[in-house]
Amino acid sequence: MFNQKKIILLVIIIILTFSGCGNLENKTKNPVKSKNLPSATKKVKEAPKPKIFKLGSSGSDVKKIQDKLNNYGYAITADGKFGPSTDWAVRDFQYKHNIPIDGSVSDQTMNLLKDTPTDATKVNSEVQPDANPEVQTMKAAAENLANSNDTPTFTKFFIITSLKEQRVYVFNGDSHNWKLINTFECTSGSSETPTITGHFYVEGKGLAFKTENDVVCKYYTQIHGNYLFHSILFDKNGNVVDGTLGASLSHGCVRLALQNAKYIYDTVPMGTGIWIF
Repeated sequence: MFNQKKIILLVIIIILTFSGCGNLENKTKNPVKSKNLPSATKKVKEAPKPKIFKLGSSGSDVKKIQDKLNNYGYAITADGKFGPSTDWAVRDFQYKHNIPIDGSVSDQTMNLLKDTPTDATKVNSEVQPDANPEVQTMKAAAENLANSNDTPTFTKFFIITSLKEQRVYVFNGDSHNWKLINTFECTSGSSETPTITGHFYVEGKGLAFKTENDVVCKYYTQIHGNYLFHSILFDKNGNVVDGTLGASLSHGCVRLALQNAKYIYDTVPMGTGIWIF
């Protein structure tokens, strides 16, 4: 009897043991469903950064930019090197298109370069002499002066201003092969506020500015800093305040008759060399 009970107890233990292993196996084989797992984070592909070409850049893309600038009349060397001539041409192009002026070419400037040039946006790099009779009178002496000196410029133009003569000379061509295309009288700085002398480049332009005294100066072309070529002085109603020419009495700028200030503004691009002596 004792042995029979012992056998029955042993059987029960064996059954319980296998039952526990089965439950353990079922638990082990019941994997966590994938939908309960956090999904893997997808990496967002970054948009490519826009290409920017500027002073010092080089390559085939730069040459394409230069070719497009030449379509607009800038007459620069298309060598694939983004040098000062290209930088100044880009700045002038940006000014004409009323976009930020920084000399670099990104998407905005590049898209505009793809447009078809118009008379309003093109630069005329080959300008015929003005009908001004003084051009013929002063042609020989002025061209001799320009062509016998170093005349650094990044365009097909050059400006000479003689403070002694109170006169401005505008040339078209190349170094040591300049042709006088216009000349006119000016007014320069007084002895207390003299006009700067030396070699400069056209740095900027504007249609007009107003002083603290409400004096308006029209068609300005920047020589350096606050020194400008600009028109004679007007009030806010367009009346002439001071139309004096041929004297040394300005605050340092070079004043010109309205039509002559406009001539420089319209004709001469940024980067043009200026010599004042």
